Amino acid sequence: MGGAYFMAAAAAAKVASSVMGGRAQKKALKAEGDAQYQEALAEAKRIRRSAAEVRSAARAGFASSGVVVDDGTPAIVDARTTQLSEEDALNTILTGKRRQRTLRAQGKSAQTASYFEAGSSAMQSYSSMQSSGGGWRK
Repeated sequence: MGGAYFMAAAAAAKVASSVMGGRAQKKALKAEGDAQYQEALAEAKRIRRSAAEVRSAARAGFASSGVVVDDGTPAIVDARTTQLSEEDALNTILTGKRRQRTLRAQGKSAQTASYFEAGSSAMQSYSSMQSSGGGWRK
């Protein structure tokens, strides 16, 4: 009879371990996804800052040459620099958001898998106890 209790306790521990492992993996993947998204936001900020510096230097260069910076080619260069840098920044943010979503989805999948693993462990333990003659009830 004592063996049945031991087997039941071992099964409960295995089930709990599976569930807790899945939850921990979900939490870790969520944190990783959030960190990657925050890094993408920081990178987009760096891209925008760098573009502003490039635009400023270009405007200063045009102005020092005596060119009107708000008209013609200088204005086109400025607008194109702004457009390309903003596209880069937004693509960086979008990529970070996609990574975040992917990692969160992987975390949810890991948690769901842990529930199936826990259920499988419980059924396996029950079957093992029944076949050894030390069932849940005697």
